[in-house]
Amino acid sequence: MYLRYIILATATLANCLEYALRDNMSIAIVAMVNNNLTSKAVVKPDELNNKFDWSPTTQGLILGAFYYGYIIAHMIGGQFCAWLGPRFLVSLSIFFSSLFTLLIPSAAYHSPTTVAVARSLLGVVQGFLTPSLYALFSQWIPKRERSFALAMLVVGGNCGSLFTMLISGYLAESSFAGGWPSVFYVLGSAGLVVLLIWIYVVRNDPDSHPTISESERKLITESLAEENKNVNLVNGNHKIPWTAILLSPAVWAVGIAKFAGKWGYITWETELPTYLAQALGLNLKQNSAINALRYMSMSISLLVTGFISDAIERRNLISRTTSRKIFEAIALIGPAVMTSIIPFITNNTAGIITALVVSMTLWGFCAGGDNPMVVDISPINSGAIYGFTAGLSSFPGPLAPYFVGYVLELGGGNPEVWNYVFWSCSLFYIIGAIFFTIFGTSKEQDFENFNMPTIFGGKPEGKVINVDCEKSKQSGDEKIRI
Repeated sequence: MYLRYIILATATLANCLEYALRDNMSIAIVAMVNNNLTSKAVVKPDELNNKFDWSPTTQGLILGAFYYGYIIAHMIGGQFCAWLGPRFLVSLSIFFSSLFTLLIPSAAYHSPTTVAVARSLLGVVQGFLTPSLYALFSQWIPKRERSFALAMLVVGGNCGSLFTMLISGYLAESSFAGGWPSVFYVLGSAGLVVLLIWIYVVRNDPDSHPTISESERKLITESLAEENKNVNLVNGNHKIPWTAILLSPAVWAVGIAKFAGKWGYITWETELPTYLAQALGLNLKQNSAINALRYMSMSISLLVTGFISDAIERRNLISRTTSRKIFEAIALIGPAVMTSIIPFITNNTAGIITALVVSMTLWGFCAGGDNPMVVDISPINSGAIYGFTAGLSSFPGPLAPYFVGYVLELGGGNPEVWNYVFWSCSLFYIIGAIFFTIFGTSKEQDFENFNMPTIFGGKPEGKVINVDCEKSKQSGDEKIRI
């Protein structure tokens, strides 16, 4: 097997772990808290055994606390990766993610504030992981293989969510290690095993790997040479052109599309177990199975759409930009339709579950949309661009769970208030789709030779360079003025 595919598999495993450690709280908190707080029922003392009297708003703050640290770390992760290298940064991320996960049961018995702090620290260390994986791919994965590779990375995350949803429900209802605390002990320990695998397998680039074949090393380095020919270096390190990145409409198109998709994703990642338990009356094992089904459907969708996207590009059926926009439209408009239907079928549990699963499946089309566009825009700056755009998309992390908790408290336990949650998700999906369609592009941006007039529509200077355009293989390099 080619070494780059082993690197891809290991990166996928690391992302799988990240999501498993991130999402375990969504299921565990259903077992941790007294769910009768929003009702007028009398709660007996024995019903509070090993449970906490946390209000819906407090639960929302705990579920969203992960993203308080994650937002900042995600945005600066690309720069730290340029300084330290992806292998070392991911190693630190995995180690401390495992450590903070193992400490959560002790934190819970101390106070909800301590749990929120532990979750915030977990978010900080995990915020460096994904930008580092994107930067790693820019050194290991040729451009024509990236849609599938990036889809695999997202599939790994969804498999982590799927795994933790399945195992957490059973562990939380078991007697092992006190029930719900076992969720954190088991998954935190698994993280240390993944750390050992990562350190053994991964190197920053093909030239530094001791076991790569000469033929594969040559194939990778030659395929990436054209992308990196205009790299701006300072003291041997790549200087990230932040001004050009932050003023690029293409970068903002990706960021806003990711924000829109993540509002819906994070809402249901953190709150769906609560919705299924409180509004639909499902037990924890049924809850886990339905959540796992959603992640499984999305994983399949990501793989299939990533493969289709690469096939379309290889055969030059349509331009890369057009392809990305079609996939992203399906990824955002599809879930908008599904979530807007749910308030009208509140008495149909099977229909609601079907709509939620289909919504997640359609969002998987982002594997051919905003996901690969991060690398399309500027391969050498992909880690920084991903860090910035994913940082934008992380703002729903603290906001969405808090919004849901606030709405539930205002509704006083009335299940109908969940309709406002569904409609808010639909609204964000539509806004993201419109913005991406207008401003999104897969044309490689010349950030290394940035000047202000080019961005804001003024007259460019007279310097002429060759730019790699989407159809360069068919029509040759086009000369443009910048």
